[in-house]
Parts: sequence; C-alpha cells; structure tokens
Amino acid sequence: MAHLIPENWRHAAANLRHDIHDAIDRWWHRHRHTAENGSNVPVRRAQAQLVEDGEGFGFSPFFTTMGPPINVEETDDDVIVTAELPGLEKDDFTVDMSGRQLRIRGEKKQSSETKERGYYYAESRYGAFARTMPLPCEVDADHANATYKHGVLRITLPKTPGTKSNRINVKVQGSN
Repeated sequence: MAHLIPENWRHAAANLRHDIHDAIDRWWHRHRHTAENGSNVPVRRAQAQLVEDGEGFGFSPFFTTMGPPINVEETDDDVIVTAELPGLEKDDFTVDMSGRQLRIRGEKKQSSETKERGYYYAESRYGAFARTMPLPCEVDADHANATYKHGVLRITLPKTPGTKSNRINVKVQGSN
C-alpha cells in the first residue's frame, strides 16, 4: 500500500511525524516528574496536565482566535451577547458601544507555580484581545444590563422601540 503514496508525500509525512515526536519530547522533558529529582508526583499528573493544557505547544485557543468565543442572540425585545472569558476578573476587560458595534477588550494574564520537594515549576502567559461585533439592529445602550459570573459575560441590550419584532402567526394548511 505504501507504494501508492508519492515519494515526496512519504518524505513530508516522515518529517511531520519526526517534528511531532520532538515537540512531545520537549514538552515531556519540561514536565516530567520522576524519582530522579526526588518528587513524589506521579507521571499521570504530568500526562493529565498535557490534556488539561489542551495545547502544550503554543498559545491556547483564547489567543489564537484573537479573543474569546462570542454568541449574539436576538429575541423579540433584546439582543443578548454572551462571551466566554475564563480566568479573567471583571476588572480585566472592558465593554463599550459605538453606533451598532459592541466591543469587548482586555488582557489575559495567566501564571502557575508548583513547588514540591525536589523541583520548582513556573509558567506565565499574557495576551491582549479585542473583539468587535456588529449588532443586528439598533439598541438602547443606556439601558443595557451586563452580568459576569463563572467566566461568562452576558450583556442584554434592549432594542429601540422601532426595531422590536412584530410576530405574525401564519396558519399553514396542509394539502390533501
């Protein structure tokens, strides 16, 4: 079967495999916890940290997408914006409006430190973000309401009177 794959693709795949193994080895050597350094931390904790980090080889999705994931929902009376801001305090970000645009910006600072017998490990990550999203209609920013709980920002923006939806019930009759 391998003879069906072009030679240059096989070479590229072998290089990719080698690069992945090197990256894992570099990570493992930074995080290994063995009896050699006097630590009682089991290797499973280090393996779980790799899974928990979700990356181990660069920035988290929070930074690579240039900001937090955001949902915009429109109801009959409101526009509701929800943003996931894990690990931030309410003073780490700002929310402002300009016309029909809502902007969330801030800075994420994350650091961890582990001190145990025989080793010390510290890591820090920093990055600023800004997300600007157009709103689907005119809103009354003066009556906006925002809550921030458990890393989730929820902004409720009431629609202006002229943009509220008028719901029309349409009866659909089946054809026989």
